[in-house]
Amino acid sequence: MRKLYKPPVSQTPPESFPGEDGGSADPTWQQYYRSLPHPSTDLAQTLRRRHPPASLPSLVAQAQLQAEGMTMAPMPAAQCHEAMRWIARALDHPQIDTPLRLFLLRLAANLDFSQQPGPEIGARIALIRQLTTDDMNPAFRLIAPRAELRWSLNQRNVAAIERIIEEGWAICRPHPESDQALEWLVHHFGVAVERKHFWEADRMLANLEAQHQRVTERIGFDLTYGKINLLLSKGLGDEAIAALDEAGMRDDDTRRVYAHLLSGHITAVRQLINRFHAGAPYGQFYRGLLGLAEQDYGLVRDCVRRLRQHSPPRTAAWDWRGEDLLALHLSLNRKRCDEAHYLLSHMDPGADFGDCHGEWMRYYYHRGQFSEAHHHWQQLQRRGPHLVKQSLAWASDLGAVDLARIMEPNLSNEVKTKQPSLTGNQTRTLIGSSTEMNEARRLLDRFAPRPETVLLIGETGCGKEIAARILHRQGCPRGAPFIAVNCAALTESLAEAELFGHVRGAFTGANRSAPGLIHQARGGVLFLDEIASTSPRIQGMLLRLLETGDYRPIGSSQTQNLEARIIAATHCDLEELCLQGQFRQDLQFRLQRLTIQLPPLREHRQDISELATHFIHQFGLQRPPIIGDDLLAAWLDYAWPGNARELRNEIEGMLVLYGDEEVLHRRHSGIFRSRVSSARLPVVTPRRPSVPANSPPVPPGGRKVLQRREQILAMLRRDGRITRAMIIHELGCAPNTATADLKELEDQGLIQRQVQGANLRLSSFILSPAPPSDERLRKPL
Repeated sequence: MRKLYKPPVSQTPPESFPGEDGGSADPTWQQYYRSLPHPSTDLAQTLRRRHPPASLPSLVAQAQLQAEGMTMAPMPAAQCHEAMRWIARALDHPQIDTPLRLFLLRLAANLDFSQQPGPEIGARIALIRQLTTDDMNPAFRLIAPRAELRWSLNQRNVAAIERIIEEGWAICRPHPESDQALEWLVHHFGVAVERKHFWEADRMLANLEAQHQRVTERIGFDLTYGKINLLLSKGLGDEAIAALDEAGMRDDDTRRVYAHLLSGHITAVRQLINRFHAGAPYGQFYRGLLGLAEQDYGLVRDCVRRLRQHSPPRTAAWDWRGEDLLALHLSLNRKRCDEAHYLLSHMDPGADFGDCHGEWMRYYYHRGQFSEAHHHWQQLQRRGPHLVKQSLAWASDLGAVDLARIMEPNLSNEVKTKQPSLTGNQTRTLIGSSTEMNEARRLLDRFAPRPETVLLIGETGCGKEIAARILHRQGCPRGAPFIAVNCAALTESLAEAELFGHVRGAFTGANRSAPGLIHQARGGVLFLDEIASTSPRIQGMLLRLLETGDYRPIGSSQTQNLEARIIAATHCDLEELCLQGQFRQDLQFRLQRLTIQLPPLREHRQDISELATHFIHQFGLQRPPIIGDDLLAAWLDYAWPGNARELRNEIEGMLVLYGDEEVLHRRHSGIFRSRVSSARLPVVTPRRPSVPANSPPVPPGGRKVLQRREQILAMLRRDGRITRAMIIHELGCAPNTATADLKELEDQGLIQRQVQGANLRLSSFILSPAPPSDERLRKPL
């Protein structure tokens, strides 16, 4: 039994309770009673035996005994209900005084937290604050901050936690040697451990250990548990196991199994889990953690389902549980960003509590928001290497390349990766020092803080989405969504539902309501790429949306407000499309209020050298090659129809093939290796050789597939080694098509993979050392 407050040994319990029937108590006891938030449990038992059942002392004593119980285990619902009944009877007694009422309200708040905290906690805390005055003893003035601190920890409200901590210290500061100051230090220590502020927790633990006997006797706090919880929070499993053994806590299975999990002792974890009761929630939770450690996501999913079946319904306030943590890791490992964001937004609403930085980092990385992921990586590092190791242990969705991008968003030459790549939206700013690029950056800086719609005009590959992300990063708060929509890929029948959403039953197959992209982008940016490809009907809807800021989901009668900033992009001349009747002129006027023209690469060729150097450093080679004068001269003469994106793809192919060279020359470029000069013919037309009479049988994809694969073999015989990017560039096929052809040729033994990478796009291919026979060639490719 925990005894928090114990009267002096020489003090005998009074015959009458203070304030009852006008009776007077011993002055020494009266002063002692007034200095504490409640009498001790020993005294409550004595009062209950000495007074009639309906008297105030007996009611209070019965309420305290029922509420505090004789054990630290969670209170059953029946016992909690019985305790609340006794508290209500005591509160209704006509002779109750304010300190005793505060004590009973504190017991009621503790009971609320022992069950399932709900909105009634806030009303109870407000009542406690109304009854508390500044002239009361600190023990009474701390009742409200203590309850509100627990409530704020449950809600993960960082601002409220910091405010309450400071309020408690302001109450205790005039009495630094009091039991109340020591108790508040214990509460502050627990907050620091939960928020992963280990530098504070270590300092406060040392202070508490210096007063070990007083902390144990007067406060009732076991420092051994505090030290073990701190070690577990840091991820120091072996040290926690040693501390448990030293303290003789052989039966503390929950802490011990988590410590073994952190240390990777899987066999010991299985033995301990088998000792748990089959229906115990903590048993299912640790089985789920074991499934995460072994990447057995079927087991994790089953544990989440079982935990949710036995969990009580949630209250109006979110109370996150063990199954939420398992479901969060499951969503992140499967890269289901919407599910992960829903859980994270409730578990850590401000993204700054301290124990979810690793999960926020993975979420933002999968969303392509690398600067935000890097911010949470920095916050994670500040809490120590052990916590970094612990967070990455569950992150099976991140590889070496992913961690390199997170640690350094720009992928400087200091980053060393085994599987480098330039693919993805990694360039976070516009590169170039030319007049054209300086003007584009100036407009971006000027338009970013404004809420108006911005139109980005530029050819394919010149950086329109990068410019949109710059506007989002500089103009929106951290963590705001960025939703990119390729309007060219939206069919007219689905565009309205995708953009505006729909309600249940709006059309056939609408089994549930679904929010549109406009709703998902609230508070952030909705990027409409290739807006010129939308149909006239969708153009009319967008015009009304931009003019009034109102829209209605399909099938709904409720109008919703636009809460996102619209950024549109196109590579077309909207004025020409308006003259041809393919684009609404009023929508053009509405979009062109703020316009940024992004120049093609051929109009600022002086930036090619800077761009190429930037892309080479992004690749992350230990010793990146330099660009030869002949190669740079050839690039300056080339028309670059694909703009900066084409330059990036060209450099990626060169580094995959010739990354070990000290200097890159013109002969290494895939653009200039073809027999026809690409500098004079920017758009390369794929060759279509005729099919010979003794051609092999036609594969399932048709004769065009056979011709394309023969072209790939011809390229190999000509160049000796090729990559997927070279096939896409020369044959003009889609990336997935080139991937399928290479895999089929490799399965048939016609080609051989030379450089292994994270995926096929980072590999090069050569002809098989032993050429197949004529009979083998006649087999279907």
